[in-house]
Amino acid sequence: MAIIYRYEIVSRTIREIINLKEYETDIINSIKDSFNRELKDCTVYEKYYEFKLYRSLSNSEKREFGKKILNECINLKYAFELQNTKTYFRRMKQSYYAFFDNENNETELIDAVDFKNMESLLTKSKLYLSGLNIGQKNSTFNDSSALQISLYMDTFSLKLSDADEREIYNRKKHASHVLLLEGNYSSHQYNEGSIIIDEYELNTKFRQSQEGFSLKKISVVDENKINEIQKALEVNIEVFKSKTNPNKINKKIFNKKKINFEVYNVGQALCSSLSGSDFSEVIFFDFGASGEITEHSTIERLISRYPPIFLSHIHRDHWNGINLFKEAFKCHWYIPDQDMKIQFKKKYAEIILSGGKVQIIKNDIALGCGKIVAFLGSNRVEKHETGNILHVRLNDKNNDLKNILVAGDQVYSNIDKEYKEDLDVLIASHHGGTYSKTTRQNYTEIPFANENAVVVYSANNTPKYFHPSYTDDYKKRQWITEHRTYIDGDYKFGSVQ
Repeated sequence: MAIIYRYEIVSRTIREIINLKEYETDIINSIKDSFNRELKDCTVYEKYYEFKLYRSLSNSEKREFGKKILNECINLKYAFELQNTKTYFRRMKQSYYAFFDNENNETELIDAVDFKNMESLLTKSKLYLSGLNIGQKNSTFNDSSALQISLYMDTFSLKLSDADEREIYNRKKHASHVLLLEGNYSSHQYNEGSIIIDEYELNTKFRQSQEGFSLKKISVVDENKINEIQKALEVNIEVFKSKTNPNKINKKIFNKKKINFEVYNVGQALCSSLSGSDFSEVIFFDFGASGEITEHSTIERLISRYPPIFLSHIHRDHWNGINLFKEAFKCHWYIPDQDMKIQFKKKYAEIILSGGKVQIIKNDIALGCGKIVAFLGSNRVEKHETGNILHVRLNDKNNDLKNILVAGDQVYSNIDKEYKEDLDVLIASHHGGTYSKTTRQNYTEIPFANENAVVVYSANNTPKYFHPSYTDDYKKRQWITEHRTYIDGDYKFGSVQ
């Protein structure tokens, strides 16, 4: 998305006297001339101005801009001189609400929303709700289009250093899933205690990065404020969800014989796709990407067609590619009927406001080459148990039909027998990690492999996860030929290459 920069007058005395709104036109023109196409938008308030850029500024650029704008805004400079001072503008400190997924400890990637943006969102959503409660049909905030402007959020993901991750995890154990991060953007080399923005630098050696957000303070957000944020996001979803008018799912997707299936090297995550020879038909099954991924040419080519995206379940490592491939905000997402934590609620809201669609899957979805199987049942409560799998039959290069199962993170004992028989390609459940309901994994639950079959492990093998961790169990079921995405790259199967 965009980086927010805010500037205020250094001198508190002059700041109290001068109203920057009186010089709005000059300030905005100066900002536009300085950044041109790199500028997303800019706003002038009484005591400060802000602008949003698609890149980060170096420290010298930030300092120079605080002085430069005075030289270009002659009337404002004259107003300063009348006060007999040589003050200039300085960068303001910023704070961000950071959203965690409470279901796991994967805290190194964090969704954040600028504090001022969120406060504006809360104010407008309260007014909207109060208008509904008192039946003000003609109220401005009863108009969803007016609300939509206030609900737009500039968001980004943050990557933590090991030291910050430990600090936040220690706080999170005693707090809820929203924290307040205080600090500022910087552009110099970092040591321990830095945060890197994934849009601009995704590197496992991120302490050598040249761009980042310097973390200064972490604060716990109280439950009342968290509840307000939850309600604001829910208002966003409910108001605009009814306007998306999702199309009926095409029951005859992929009738063509020539179809490619791919699993991408996206780190500790899962992202797979089916695509025809001319790319007229494309779907993604899961759309994950981990922090070290910066780009992927095939995913970029396919997502530019705005294809449907189906999720096996709504854990972050299966949808986080949306933070890297922005076209996904405008796609039609099909998700399982599962409880949403605050991270995914925020993404759901952004998808709708960006022109995308979200639809709940409650039944199996037939494809011309197989089906997406939905798992339901009152005795299943964990997201891995209530998610979806993908089972397809595709022609290989020799035009022989092969059976492929993408298990997502589903435990094998939940998957019906018909989808586990006669398998030629298995995308291992849970990145090659736990695959059974029992604490001691039962290898006999793993489907048996056909001759010359391939098991694909979509993982990263970092010390934090050690995935794939049950490869010996798979070998006991004759999954001898392996494809590890973090070693072998993308896995490709099909008659079209």
